[in-house]
Amino acid sequence: MRIIRTPPRLENVDYRQIRTYLVTFCVAWRGRAFADPVLASIACRWIEHFRNSGFYWLYGYVVMHDHIHIVIRPQRAGTHLSKIVAMLKSASMVEIRRHLLRFKWQRGYHERVVREGEDLRSMIDYVLQNPARAGLIPADQLYPFAGVIDAWR
Repeated sequence: MRIIRTPPRLENVDYRQIRTYLVTFCVAWRGRAFADPVLASIACRWIEHFRNSGFYWLYGYVVMHDHIHIVIRPQRAGTHLSKIVAMLKSASMVEIRRHLLRFKWQRGYHERVVREGEDLRSMIDYVLQNPARAGLIPADQLYPFAGVIDAWR
């Protein structure tokens, strides 16, 4: 019997090509590690670090208490999306564990491929409005652990 440890990826999608994704990954056991502003800031820093290092354009992100949403587009073809997510999770986990020894990411991630002609603005709005929908902030307030870095293409 074959054990599947991560959700299956779409068979007809080459995740090494340049395309836009909405990626979600969670803290193990949906722990609320990022309710701590220090840990949320660490996650934001790593998200922006890999963007600044040229791995992806960052169209929007939010660090919620127990999960992260990012809307990204790789800058170069050839690097699999799973590699980008693994680097991001690994680097952030190393630093977070200096503050919270038992921190762990849930295995895998969920991605949504943004198709040509799809309304990317509404997807980015979904990400940015997540804290208000969760009741973390009033709808008219800015959430400190979210942002838009690049204009979408």
